[in-house]
Amino acid sequence: MNKNNLRRLTFLAPVLVSILVIAGCRETGERFIEAQMASQFITQRSSDACFTSLDRLPIPSLESVFSPPEGMVMAGFITTWAPGADPIPCNRFKRAEVQGMFKFNSRGLSDPPTRMALLELVEFQPLAGSVRVGSRTTCNFKVLSKRYPNALDGRFHHGLDIMSGATELASRPRSIVVPGGAGRWNAVVTDEVLQTSRSPADVYAPTVFLVVQNDAAFDGNQNSACAGNFRFRLRLFTDG
Repeated sequence: MNKNNLRRLTFLAPVLVSILVIAGCRETGERFIEAQMASQFITQRSSDACFTSLDRLPIPSLESVFSPPEGMVMAGFITTWAPGADPIPCNRFKRAEVQGMFKFNSRGLSDPPTRMALLELVEFQPLAGSVRVGSRTTCNFKVLSKRYPNALDGRFHHGLDIMSGATELASRPRSIVVPGGAGRWNAVVTDEVLQTSRSPADVYAPTVFLVVQNDAAFDGNQNSACAGNFRFRLRLFTDG
């Protein structure tokens, strides 16, 4: 089984699993999110005609809807756009973005030896109302990985930089399109997962994954809401 070649292929997960079986692999199990947390960032901007003291536009936040079910992680954004009146409009834009971080239990991957690990999105639950980004009712996310030495405490943080040092996964397709992306997005994460289990030192900086927005309209001057809870699973394969 050549996992490097499989990384380059574009298949839906069921097709990729069928190829693995034909290639002589067997599935040994699956794992779901063991721990998670989230971090929110606030962005505000206004035109030169605005007076800060007259700003009555509420700052959006997703903290009130942060309560991901067990085995899920939250991510998304909500924006508020208030255009002013001519001839000298005062335009205001405010956004809350939430980035989610999650990890799997990496213990016991050597019995039997894991040869392939496949990360899949299996469910998306929208929050903060229905998804709306301008005239669209879908939006896009991406998944990254990094080494992270701290515990994932299940809490909602403010301004915590969890993106630093993260690398985007070579997924198929690149973006998770929600709603409707469940079962259509996958990434081979064998190297990321096995890296965690090969060295005792890795216990102190295991591999974690991040789900963040990847939408071209993310910074647009419009009212948008695209946030939800994501359920990922890790499918494990071995030779035989």
